[in-house]
Amino acid sequence: FGRTVLFVIVMNTVSMAANSYGMGDAYYEVLDGFELTFTIVFIVEFVIKHLAYGPEWYWSNRWNIIDGIIVISGVLELSMGSGADGVALLRMLRVMRILAGLKGLRQYRAFQTVFRAVINGVVRIGSFCLVFFLFITVFAILGMQLFGGSGDMNVHRSHFDNFGTAVMTLFIMCTGENTFTVGWDLMQATGESSSVIYVIVWSLVSTSLLALVLGVLIEAAS
Repeated sequence: FGRTVLFVIVMNTVSMAANSYGMGDAYYEVLDGFELTFTIVFIVEFVIKHLAYGPEWYWSNRWNIIDGIIVISGVLELSMGSGADGVALLRMLRVMRILAGLKGLRQYRAFQTVFRAVINGVVRIGSFCLVFFLFITVFAILGMQLFGGSGDMNVHRSHFDNFGTAVMTLFIMCTGENTFTVGWDLMQATGESSSVIYVIVWSLVSTSLLALVLGVLIEAAS
C-alpha cells in the first residue's frame, strides 16, 4: 500500500511538472483529470488510516500531519472548483505533495544519512552566515568610503553609493556572477589602482569564505 501511494506521489509530481501555459484546452482537461484522480487517492488513504489507526494516532505523526494538510487542501480545491486557482495558499499546498514522497524514502539508510547531513549542515551554517554578514558589512562600508560617488558607476546596477547596493554588489562578487564586470567598471570609474583593492576584497569575501562553506558541509556530513 505504501509503495502504491509513493508511486501516486511520483506521478502527481510528473503531472504538476507537465503543466505549461499556452497549451490547448484538451491538454488541460487531461491534467485536471489526473489531478482529480490523485486527490481522490490521497483522500482514500486519509480515510483508511483514520479507520485503521484512529485520529489520535494519525495526527500525532508529523508525516501524517503533512498528508492531512494536503488532503484538506485538496478537498477545499474540489469544493471551490475553478475558484481555487486564485488562492495562492492552495497552489502552494499542492507542492507539499512532493514533500510527502519523502516519507517513502525514510526507510532507506542512505537517505537517512543524507538527510541527517543536511540538517547538521543547516545548523552549522548559521554561524557561518553570521561571520559572512559581518565581512560583507565591513567591506560594504569600506567600499562606500572609498568608491561611493566615484565616476559613473551609479549608472550601472552594481555600485557603492549606498549601503544596500554595496551589499548587493559584494554578494554578486561572491557568487561569481559579473564579478570581473564589477571590477572593470570600478577601474574605469576610479582608476587602475583600485584593482588591487578589488582583488583583495574578492579573495577574502568570495574565495576564502565560500571555501569555508564547503568545509562546514563536509564536516557536517562526516
